[in-house]
Amino acid sequence: MNKQDPDTRRSGDNADELLAARRYWILQLVRFGALGIVILGVVIMARDPSGEAYGGALLVAAGAFLFFFAPRTLARRWKSEE
Repeated sequence: MNKQDPDTRRSGDNADELLAARRYWILQLVRFGALGIVILGVVIMARDPSGEAYGGALLVAAGAFLFFFAPRTLARRWKSEE
C-alpha cells in the first residue's frame, strides 16, 4: 500500500484540483443565477392579473434556457481548452 502523503503531492495536482473546484462553483453560480431569473419572471407574471406579463414570460424562458444550456456550453469550452 503505497499511499501518497498529502504534503508531498505535486503542485500540479493541487492546481488541477483548485481549477476543478473553481469551475464547479462557477457552474453552480450560473445555475443559481438562472434560477433567480426564472423566479423573477414568475413573480412578474403573478403580479399582472390581466395576463399581459410578456416580460415575465420572456424572463422565465431566458432563465430556463440559461439554466439548461449555459453550464453545458461552459463545460464544453473548458474541455476544448485542455
